[in-house]
Amino acid sequence: MTRWAQYDHGAGNRRPKGMDSMSGQDTGAGRHTSPVSTEIVDNNRTETATVAAASVETWIGPADRPIFASIHRPADGTARGAVVICGPLGREHVTTYRGVRQLAERVADAGLLAVRFDYPGLGDSAGPQDDPAALSGWLDGIRSAVDYARSTGAGEVTLVGLRAGALLASAALTHLGPLRSVVLWDPVAAGRRYVREQTALYRMTVGEDDPVDPRVSITGAVWHPDAVTGLSALSIDPSWVRKAVEPIDPGQPPRVLCAVRIGDAGGRWVRELTDEVPTDTIELDRQEAFVNPPSFIGSVPTASIDTLATWIVDRHRDLPAAAVRLDVATTRRVGVTPGGQDILETISRRGPHDLVTITTRVDGPPPADRRPETIVLHATGSEHRIGPSRLWVDAARALAGDGVEVVRYDRRGTGDTGTVAPDEDSPFASATSRADLLDFAETLPSAPRDTMLIGMCSGSWNSAFVGAARGAREVVMINTAIWSLRKRRVPLRRAHFDAMESSTADRLFVVLRTVRNAGRDLIDALPYRAFAALGTLGVTNNPERLLRTLGNRSEHVTVLLSPEDSGVFRAGRGLQALRRARAGADRFTVVEFDNGDHTLIHRDLREETLHHLTRAVDRAFRRRPALSDGGAPPRVSSTEL
Repeated sequence: MTRWAQYDHGAGNRRPKGMDSMSGQDTGAGRHTSPVSTEIVDNNRTETATVAAASVETWIGPADRPIFASIHRPADGTARGAVVICGPLGREHVTTYRGVRQLAERVADAGLLAVRFDYPGLGDSAGPQDDPAALSGWLDGIRSAVDYARSTGAGEVTLVGLRAGALLASAALTHLGPLRSVVLWDPVAAGRRYVREQTALYRMTVGEDDPVDPRVSITGAVWHPDAVTGLSALSIDPSWVRKAVEPIDPGQPPRVLCAVRIGDAGGRWVRELTDEVPTDTIELDRQEAFVNPPSFIGSVPTASIDTLATWIVDRHRDLPAAAVRLDVATTRRVGVTPGGQDILETISRRGPHDLVTITTRVDGPPPADRRPETIVLHATGSEHRIGPSRLWVDAARALAGDGVEVVRYDRRGTGDTGTVAPDEDSPFASATSRADLLDFAETLPSAPRDTMLIGMCSGSWNSAFVGAARGAREVVMINTAIWSLRKRRVPLRRAHFDAMESSTADRLFVVLRTVRNAGRDLIDALPYRAFAALGTLGVTNNPERLLRTLGNRSEHVTVLLSPEDSGVFRAGRGLQALRRARAGADRFTVVEFDNGDHTLIHRDLREETLHHLTRAVDRAFRRRPALSDGGAPPRVSSTEL
């Protein structure tokens, strides 16, 4: 029998009547659960430890291809079941990351263990993202996450899939055994349509890749054609969903939830699902903006997430609580260098605010005659530590070696650091963010003169901020848009106001743009010295003061610019600024690329950027790095200024 949800058409989300909101719980950013005594097995050593963090990050799955996971456990160390969340793919994995974390926090607060994980070859997990066997690896990852959840003793498992994660979860159902319930969250019902939409979006927003390379790009990922063929062949089979939750008791509430966007509850695929298996169907507000925000400023739809959490918790309410036992592995081998050395990654928390950190190094003792050397990869304001299309993960594993460690981390309010605040949006250059940048730098084993700072977009501003404050061996700034350390406000862009979904905001944008443009015309007419002086105050976007500061505080500064960012650099009179900075000390390499995008979603520019980073590391640490381009021609042509 099919049970359709009765809708409460009031403000906010539509939800089945009788479901209580969880929004009254304390979710202040930075809150940790109360310290609890939980049995933890770490590196084959069992002990009882006090765990105060809101989540425990660990490697799970096979030792030869470890999977990064975050485990959220109830505060009292017991659970009435477990929830495994299968996240989206590509850019949607990044835009929804904090929202998925908030769902895990909510169900853990209500007494369930939650497991979030990155599929093999994606996120922080081991393996290349363009693996021909990627699809089977993703399905194996789901099985590993479910196996881990069951191994904790938490009890019955609910499986949640968001977007393409719902499609993958449904494909894995026949190998997972009985489940307590299944949640299809804004599901991708057919792989073929999904691939067609994602590849078309990539071409429209980013452009074409080199046709000689057969790999397939979407926004935020690049896949082997075999993986694309396999993904395209998938579709959600309602009969598999039914079998996963059998036996079905007609007297009990449905154990399948289909949460869709406003207006989609009556769609053909949803009807087919509800005809096959008793299903609650709810419509979630703000889902499109959550998954595909109109700008880099995203927002977590807490009311929608509370709706999902309440439904899930209700399905476990009558189950007994059991003690939870976590098996935690903080270090695993994630790859091998061309020379045959193991590449190791260690998960830790650093600084006074427990910033989640992953350190990449090559196995073995560091050279005895060298000081500790570190490369820091700074994330942008809206992305977590993996970087654009996983660039920082690939870079870390390519650049570590010869005693040089590479670290990537999450500031508060990003990735896995800090509890997700209600309706949280993406931070940028806040006082909290700047404090985290400096606090993290203090945790490094290397002195500033032995540290290389790398960042893209607002991450390049982060690298410059730390370099100006502490000094560095080298600072690498990729696609820099803001050239003043005093200019900390987000640029005035139409997409930011569109994200507010308000006619008042639209009118305000028109007024502010008119005022800004009038002032800009006056400022642009100023002679260079006056223009540069205003840049020192953060009024103009002139690079001279920042270049001079970094040139004085580091051995070298590398600037890599996409066509869009080259235009910003030149509009700020960057060429004259560079000439004047070089007059004091010629420590600058500035490269303008002829193709690609600001966000480094463009595959060829992203991979060419990695080659330039390799050469910068070679120069900075006077060594041959792990990655070699083998003399291959550049993927994107460029000009060095």
